[in-house]
Amino acid sequence: MAHTKQALKRARQSTTRRTSHKSERAALKTQFKKLDDALKSGDEKAILEAVRSTQVQVDKAAQHKVMHKNAASRTKSRVAARAKKALTAKPAK
Repeated sequence: MAHTKQALKRARQSTTRRTSHKSERAALKTQFKKLDDALKSGDEKAILEAVRSTQVQVDKAAQHKVMHKNAASRTKSRVAARAKKALTAKPAK
């Protein structure tokens, strides 16, 4: 247990941040699942909407310091690459 006023405050801040970041990470995971579903469906409109909303959510996570800005950039790039691959794939005959 913390002894000083400063350490007590830091403990309170850590708890608050951990809970808010946990909910934001959970929302991000849900968004990735929606993206996967859209990619599996093959519907172009659904894929584009899922990519857009996923990238927005990743940007917000980086802005709120839930994830590092470089990790967010890398994630957005990978999402775009997966979407491009899904959109340009030839339909099976």
